[in-house]
Amino acid sequence: MRIEKSSCSQSEWDAFICSSPFGDVLQNYVYGEKKKAAGGTVARYAWYGDNGSLLALGQGIIKSRYGLRAQFFPRGPVFKEYNLTVIKQAYKELRINQKKNGLFLSKCTPGFPYVDEYLNIESRYFKKARMRNICQRTSRLDISPSTSELLGSFRKNLRYYLRKDDKNNLYKIMSGVNSELIYDFNLIHQETASKKGFGAHTSTYYEEFIPAFNFDFSRVFLLYKDKKPLAGAVILTHEKKATYLVGASLSDKDIPVGSVLLWNIIQQLKEEGVELFDFQGIPINPDSKKPEWGVYQAKRGFRGEEILLVPEINIYSNPAAAYFLKSVI
Repeated sequence: MRIEKSSCSQSEWDAFICSSPFGDVLQNYVYGEKKKAAGGTVARYAWYGDNGSLLALGQGIIKSRYGLRAQFFPRGPVFKEYNLTVIKQAYKELRINQKKNGLFLSKCTPGFPYVDEYLNIESRYFKKARMRNICQRTSRLDISPSTSELLGSFRKNLRYYLRKDDKNNLYKIMSGVNSELIYDFNLIHQETASKKGFGAHTSTYYEEFIPAFNFDFSRVFLLYKDKKPLAGAVILTHEKKATYLVGASLSDKDIPVGSVLLWNIIQQLKEEGVELFDFQGIPINPDSKKPEWGVYQAKRGFRGEEILLVPEINIYSNPAAAYFLKSVI
């Protein structure tokens, strides 16, 4: 097996990602281009078998951590099939490559459904991540049924609030990539992050990320009441699948506005031909005291299929660094 910088064109890259049962929008070529437009550094890799066949592709987002360079593969690398021997060899090749290129860490989160066997991959250099468990579990909703069928499948309290909103018509929903919507999203995102105590990108990040490269791939949805933004979400769409990338909401005494926004997003995506909505990240062990509790409550009401994925694996160039950092990364 060998690893090299990918020479795949956008169409070749996306064709492979879409053909894999483990492919994800976050490994889509356009997602990487948008990360670059927002100031990020992206590295794309290809793994080939001894016979020259393409086994996997991976798009890594390179960042600095503790003064050292690391790369994160969101829902990647993407393998053609699940084969633990191939995966372990691919990780070995990745470690050799990252060491040559001055990176101390690669964080891999492939979209394999959980199997105990995967934990056998741990070694001196490969360590299961101790944090970020929200990356390991997701909820996916088939939105191809009729609107009435979908509504009937939701939790009772969610149905109540959605029907209340439909009757009272309290809110206005807008979507797009224009600067006014992105500005309003930034306002509530920064305020929510400050109140809840979770991390947020800088105010300029989404101004660069959302409109860049391909308008059809990402957009922002906003919910307003009396012209005031109360909830927002950034949604990624590719072919018949959409992914919730990030969202934020402020409290409103009348109704859970985050849930109302999600329902309106789902209805609009249905009209556009999308069939699967990925809520992208729910806690393994939900805790009402944690910052992610609110968004978890909003997502769980839709009763999507909850899927446990294999854990994030940290690949270290130096085993001493693995020993020192494994408890905090």
